[in-house]
Amino acid sequence: MRGLGTVVGIVIFLLILMAAIGIILIYLGSFQNIGLQLSQAQLSIYDHNNENLVITAIAYYYNVSHSDCGVGIGAYHGKAYGIYKYNLSNITITISNVGNVPSTLTYIIISNGSGDQLFIYYVGKTLAPGQSINVVIYPYQLYSPYWPDWQKAPISEYIPYQIVNISCHNQQFTTPYYQIPVTALTQFGNAFATFLNYFIP
Repeated sequence: MRGLGTVVGIVIFLLILMAAIGIILIYLGSFQNIGLQLSQAQLSIYDHNNENLVITAIAYYYNVSHSDCGVGIGAYHGKAYGIYKYNLSNITITISNVGNVPSTLTYIIISNGSGDQLFIYYVGKTLAPGQSINVVIYPYQLYSPYWPDWQKAPISEYIPYQIVNISCHNQQFTTPYYQIPVTALTQFGNAFATFLNYFIP
């Protein structure tokens, strides 16, 4: 009986030892996971702080028609320049990574001066340091879901599809358009912004 008791005691001791070792290994694994998470957090903070993008945004228009001023608004005395109409071709947004860490672009947002978001475009591209990307937005995208009735889109109040320029002796008028903010967002939560410029020939 004494031998049996010894064997049972040894078995119990071994079970306790194995349980203790298992607990130690669990704690070591937890510490390793914590260490890994801390390292990843430090890398994320480093990447967040070292992201640096340069962004430009240009709305390109092309001439669609030109007509004389006509009688009544100044087609006389050589002072009539005419009526010009321009349509939007596209908005080209160029984003360059001038930082020293890769940057993943998530969204491009066009907003008005009050901060209201007028247009959101998903990008989902990663730029290595020194790399650039062009994002081209066409009218059917910009004025969606109203296209081709672009005047119904709220953004048309700031970026019109058609710009009319009347330059006559008795009438001067240009369709208003605005240099509104264009912002690129990244996966690290950084935002890089510029103002929309216009190219009208």
